[in-house]
Amino acid sequence: MIHIFGEATAVIRGGGGQNATATPVTGFVTGLSILNPGREYLSNNTTVSITGGGGAGAKGVVNVDEFGEIGRAHV
Repeated sequence: MIHIFGEATAVIRGGGGQNATATPVTGFVTGLSILNPGREYLSNNTTVSITGGGGAGAKGVVNVDEFGEIGRAHV
């Protein structure tokens, strides 16, 4: 777990999709709240980078459902 405090952001990259958004829960990052599942993502090579909040090194991967939407994030 990475300790995050203050405002932090999560960026979903790769997978060819678009418009997915998520927000990290501050404190010890153990998960993400998916705000918008986006669309047209492929399951391979889709990752999450977490920045801000005074922490460093938090990363994750996401599950993409059969509709190309982000279903769940793992940190």
